[in-house]
Amino acid sequence: MKTISRLLLGFALVLGLAAHAVAEDTIEIAFIGPFSGAFAPQGDAFLKELQYSLQVVNAKGGALGRLLTERLRPR
Repeated sequence: MKTISRLLLGFALVLGLAAHAVAEDTIEIAFIGPFSGAFAPQGDAFLKELQYSLQVVNAKGGALGRLLTERLRPR
């Protein structure tokens, strides 16, 4: 009985997570780069390249019909 209960609970959890993933309207692209120190100019350049690429893709309708956004780690 415990095995069946755990199986059903796991299945419900997976369905809940899948439903949440489908409900998202955007796809977030993580960006972690150097924003300070000797490599800060390269980090800024990479971020600008990423933002430009996302603008180009979003202008064409996004990926799989969903818009792309960048997510920066907290500073």
